[in-house]
This record gives sequence, structure tokens and C-alpha cells, in this order.
Amino acid sequence: MAKIDAGTVTVTSAGTAVQISTSIASGARVRASEKIAVLEVTPRATNTGDAMYLGSSNVSTTYGVRIPKGSSKSISLTGILGLTEGTGRDAFNQFYMDADSPGDKADWVVVW
Repeated sequence: MAKIDAGTVTVTSAGTAVQISTSIASGARVRASEKIAVLEVTPRATNTGDAMYLGSSNVSTTYGVRIPKGSSKSISLTGILGLTEGTGRDAFNQFYMDADSPGDKADWVVVW
């Protein structure tokens, strides 16, 4: 049976990748090491910058999936980052965000 969890990640310093799983709230159901099936990320419409970026630990404003503020990106994961060979899925702790402006936030939903 699929499980679901949600949270918010804040990029405090633009140009610095932030691990999404560091935003897991106390008592959350998902663990950082969970192999996930779907990840949806929605940068807030109230963000200062125009977009946020999703990727691995080397994500930046020039390298990663660009997600304009106020829109969302849903990714079905079958080893999209190529980091977990042979499992068909990537672990939640392998996803990072960057932003155009400091303090920008993105809400996330994960299914595993």
C-alpha cells in the first residue's frame, strides 16, 4: 500500500543546494532513506524569485529541473537521478532544491 507525506523546504541562500529531506517534520511518516515512487514539488507563488530548481546534490539555477513559482512539477521516479542503480527508485534524501532568491520556499508531497 502506498504511503504519502508532505512538507516544505526553504532555500535560505540562493545558489546553495538544500536537501529536501532535511525539511521532514518531527513525527513525519517518510524517512530520508525511503525509496520513493512520486515526488511533487510546488514553489510558492509568493516567492521573490521566478523559479526553483530540483535535482541532485549539484543542483543549481543552471543545472536542474526549473519549476516556475506558483506551478508544480510531479515526477514519477524510476531511478531518475541515476543514483540508485538496480532499484528502479531513488531515495528521498537524494533530492535537492535551489532557488533564484534566498528564502524561497517549495511545498512537497512524496509517495513511497
